[in-house]
Amino acid sequence: MAVIAAKDRVKTLKATRALSELLPWVAPLTPGIVLCKDGGLLAGWSFHGLDSEGRGAAEQAGDSRHLERAINGFVGNRIKTWWTVRRDRSSGWAGGDFSDPVTRRVDASARAAWNKKSHYVAHRAFWIMVSPPTPAETLVARIAQEGASGLLSGIGPWLLNVLAGQAAFENDARRLMDRVSEAESLFERVGSLFPAAGFNRLIEERLLGWLNALASPSEPYHPLRTRSALQALDETLGECTLDQNASAMYFAGPTRTVHAAALTIKTVPDAWPESIGPGVFDRILDIDCECVFSLATRYLDTEAARGAVKERRRHLLNWRKGLGGYVKEGLMKVETDQVDSDKDVQAKEADAALLDLSNSPSAGHAFPVLVLRAESAEKLERSVSDASRLFHVAEFAVLRERMHQISAWAGTLPGQWAEPVRWSYLSGAAIADMAPIRGPARGSSIARHLSKMSGSRQPALCTFATRSMEPYWLEPHLGDVGHGIILGPTGMGKSVLGGWMCLRWTQYSRSRVFVFDKDRSLRKMILLAGGHYLGDSGKMRINPFAGLEGDDDWRWATDFVVQLLSPDDGELEPVDVNEIATACRRIQSLEPGDRRLRSLKALLPARLGDRLAQWIGDGRYAGYFDHETDGMTLGAFVGIAMDEVLRFPRAARAFMDLAFHRIGKQLDGAPVYIHIEEGWFALDDPAFARKLDDWLRTLRKLNGVLILSTQSLKEIAESRTFTGFASAPNRFLLPNPDIASFESIYRDGLRLTREQMKIIGEARPKGETVLVRDGRTRVLRVDIPAEGIALLRADAEADEVFERWMNSGHPEWRMRYVDEMVERQTRRD
Repeated sequence: MAVIAAKDRVKTLKATRALSELLPWVAPLTPGIVLCKDGGLLAGWSFHGLDSEGRGAAEQAGDSRHLERAINGFVGNRIKTWWTVRRDRSSGWAGGDFSDPVTRRVDASARAAWNKKSHYVAHRAFWIMVSPPTPAETLVARIAQEGASGLLSGIGPWLLNVLAGQAAFENDARRLMDRVSEAESLFERVGSLFPAAGFNRLIEERLLGWLNALASPSEPYHPLRTRSALQALDETLGECTLDQNASAMYFAGPTRTVHAAALTIKTVPDAWPESIGPGVFDRILDIDCECVFSLATRYLDTEAARGAVKERRRHLLNWRKGLGGYVKEGLMKVETDQVDSDKDVQAKEADAALLDLSNSPSAGHAFPVLVLRAESAEKLERSVSDASRLFHVAEFAVLRERMHQISAWAGTLPGQWAEPVRWSYLSGAAIADMAPIRGPARGSSIARHLSKMSGSRQPALCTFATRSMEPYWLEPHLGDVGHGIILGPTGMGKSVLGGWMCLRWTQYSRSRVFVFDKDRSLRKMILLAGGHYLGDSGKMRINPFAGLEGDDDWRWATDFVVQLLSPDDGELEPVDVNEIATACRRIQSLEPGDRRLRSLKALLPARLGDRLAQWIGDGRYAGYFDHETDGMTLGAFVGIAMDEVLRFPRAARAFMDLAFHRIGKQLDGAPVYIHIEEGWFALDDPAFARKLDDWLRTLRKLNGVLILSTQSLKEIAESRTFTGFASAPNRFLLPNPDIASFESIYRDGLRLTREQMKIIGEARPKGETVLVRDGRTRVLRVDIPAEGIALLRADAEADEVFERWMNSGHPEWRMRYVDEMVERQTRRD
C-alpha cells in the first residue's frame, strides 16, 4: 500500500510540475502587466461584445472591417494576441424574497424549473503580448539563467550577482521600464477599438483571477491576489492537476474533476472554407457544453507576411502537377497535361493575398482551438460530436487532438505561443472575421439602481432563458430610467409578459404595483397575489376632491377641472381658468361632505357651468367623478378596471390624471411599478401626452417605473405622440408574423433595423419576446411555470375555476385554485 501511495504521489507531483511548466507567466510587473517567461509583456481586457442577435450581415461585415483596421496597428512580429471566450455552467437564477405565500410558491416553482435545465455564462477577454526585441535583453532572462524552474528559485543566485557587481541590474531595469512604456502606448489604444463592445482593462486581482481561471478548467473564476510581487505565477496560479490518456485530458481541482478534449482545424488549405465570413465561430459558442474558445495570433511584419505568402505560392506552383506528374515527365521526357486545378486556384488566391497586403498590411499565423469540458466521459463525447457538426456546418475540417491535446489546451493560455503546433497563415481580414467580437447581452443579475436607492443589494426583476442558453437578467433600470413599452399583436402573450413582470416586482421591499387593466385580463393575477381590484363590479365611485389637503393638491384640482371643461379642439381662455381657480378655492372652504364636483356649478359663470353639466347630475359622464364618497383606495398591489372609462377617451384621460395624482402622493422612494394595459389612448392626445411626459420624469426621480402595453398597432401608427414614448429604454416587442404590414411602425416609430424586424417576424409566438434595449437586441424565452400560468390565464376554464374558489369561503381559496389549475395542466401534459 505504501509503495502504491508513493507512486500515486509521484504521479501527482509530475502532473502538477507539468502544469506549472506550461504556464507562461512569471510575475505581475505592474497592476495591469504580467511578465512572461519569454520576456513578453502581457495585458488583458474583459469585454461584453457587440450585439450578436440584432446585427445583420452588412453590420457584421462592417464590424469586421473596423476590427481589421484596428488590427493593422498590430503589425510586427513582436505582437501576439489572444481572443478568449470561457463558457461556464451557471445556475443563473436571480430572485428575491416574496412575502405573499402564492407568489412565493410561484417563484419557487420557477426557480426549480430553471435549475432543471442547462444554463451557461460566457466570459470574454482580449489579450496582447509584446515580445522583447531579443530574449537576452530582458531582466527575466538573467533570472532564468540562474534557475529555470521558477522565479523564486532563481532570484537568490541572481541577487548575489547583483550585490557582487556581476549583474547590470540598473541597466536591465531601465531597459525593462522602457519596454513597459512602449507596451502601454499600444495597450492604451485597445479601449477605443470598439467602444460599444465594452473593453475594460484587467487590473490586479481581476487580471490574475482571469489567468488563474484559464489555468484551472475545473474551477470557477474568482479574483486573486498574490502575497508578494516576487511570487512566481507559474507556481501560484492553476488550481488543478493535469493528466491525460489517449482520448482526453483530466483536470482535477478542489471542487470537481472535468474531462476535456481539444478541437482544432487542420492546417492543410482544404480544411478551411473558401471564404471566411464575419462571425464564423459565433454559433459554435452556443454549444450545450462548458468550453473555452481561443484564437491566438502571432502577427508578422509586412515583409515577413509577404515572404510567407510567396513561399506558399511557390509550393503550390511546384506541386501543381503532383509527384506522379513529375516522375512521368522525368521518365518520358514529355510535359504532362495532368495539372491539379485546385492548386492553380490556390496559387491565384496567394496572388490576391499579396495584393491585399498592399492595402491592409496585417497578417499572421493563427491558432483557433475549442477546448470542451464535461464532468463525465459520455457527456464529453456528445459535446465533441455536437461541436464537430457545428464546425462542419461552418465548412471547417476539424481535428480532435490526441497526441497534441495538452499543447492545444496550452495554446488557450495568453502568453503561451510556443506549445501549439497547428498554426495557419491568415490575413488580417480573416483574423477579424474569426475573432469573437460579438456576444449576446445578458443584463445584470443585480438591480443596480434599486440597490443604490434602497441601500441594500436587490436582484434583477426577471431571469429569462435565451436561445444561446445564457441567462438574461432583466435589470429594470437603464441608469435611473426604467420605463418601457410592450408592443405586439393580439394572442402573442402581451398580458402574460406584463403580468409576470408585475408579479416579480413584488419581491422588492416596500414595493407598490399599480395595474390599469383592460378586459380584466390581469384581475386573477392581482387577487391571487393578495392585491385589490377596483371597479370589479362596474364603475368606481370617485370624488376628485376627496383627500385633498395642501395648496399643491388644490392647484392640481384646478388643473383637473380645467381639463374637464376645455373644448375638444382647443384650450380655455385665461379668464375662464381664473374663474375655475376661484371656484376651487371656495370649494376648499366647504365642509368635506360638501366637496364634490356638482358643488362647482353654482360657483362658476353660466358659460362654464354649462360645460360642467355633462360631468354632473344626469350628464353623459356624471357617473365617473360626481360622487359624494370616494372608493378609490390604493394599497400596495392594486388593479384598476379601465373597461368602463375607456369607452370615452376624454373621461379616460381625466381618470388617469386623477389616478397618477393619487399615486404620486404615495411616492416616497419605495420601488413603484405602474402597468397600463392598452395604453394607446394615452398617446393620442398631445395635451395628455405632455402630462404623461411629466409623469415619467416624476416617476424617474421617485424610483418609479411605468410600462405601457398595447396590441393596437393601427392606433399607434396613427398616434401623433407615440415616437416620444417609443424611445423608452425597455422595448418588449412580441412576435409578429405579419410584421411587413406594420413596417413603418417598427422602422420609423421604433427605429428598428431590418434584421431586428426579421427577428420579430420569426420569433416563437407565446414563447418568446424580443427586447431592444440600449442599442442591443435579445430574444428572451418567457418560460413561466404552471403555477405562474394559473395566475395569468384569461380563458373561460380558468375564469370558472377562479370564481368558484373565490366564492367558496375557503380560507386558503387562492392556494386551492392554484392546486386545481396545476393538476388540470398536469393531466393535459
